[in-house]
Amino acid sequence: VLFRSGGFTKLFRVMNWDGDGTPAIMARTPNGLLYKYKSDGAGGFAANQPTQVGSSWNIFTDIMVTNNWTGDGHPNILGRKANGDLLLYTSDGHGGWLNGGVGKLVGTAWNQFNTILTPGDWLGAGHQALIGRNPKGELFLYESDGAGGWLHNGIAIKIGSAWDQFKIFMAVGDFSGDNKVDVIGIQPSGVMKLYTTDGHGVWQAPEIGRASCRERV
Repeated sequence: VLFRSGGFTKLFRVMNWDGDGTPAIMARTPNGLLYKYKSDGAGGFAANQPTQVGSSWNIFTDIMVTNNWTGDGHPNILGRKANGDLLLYTSDGHGGWLNGGVGKLVGTAWNQFNTILTPGDWLGAGHQALIGRNPKGELFLYESDGAGGWLHNGIAIKIGSAWDQFKIFMAVGDFSGDNKVDVIGIQPSGVMKLYTTDGHGVWQAPEIGRASCRERV
């Protein structure tokens, strides 16, 4: 068996890491080694063995993937440490890392959030974004400037409240088929709710939990 998820503490997908248009799965072991399992583009893996692409990744309590955060057309990885530091790692577009795989500090105090989403181009302006949820259920939007920094000097915009009703929630891309970003939340009871946007950061559901969102149990 080429791939077993049981031995890893974190799995995530990256797109076009090697510059060939195919996805890959990255997997972190308990001792912090990071492995890449490259897709063959046809439902399998391209090699008999994974490639080790990093070490010491167990310093991170969370790992997020973004596309083109720095504006060079390459995917990026953000790692959050227990002290709240946020580090940016960038692909070189050929399966390796820029800056020798050394992360760049791009934020602090991110341990205030219990969940961080990477919804992509949330405002429709061509910039990647991060959304953080704090324990009170408030949502805050941070937007990239498209060159590795932050718009608005890194000051967040509050975009929601009462999101602590969800045990799990996630950015799912264009789930509703209207070419706009959507979010799904799952309540402890198992109820799943879909929240759509207008493609420019405005919720189409007027208020969280109202009947204007779609529910499924």
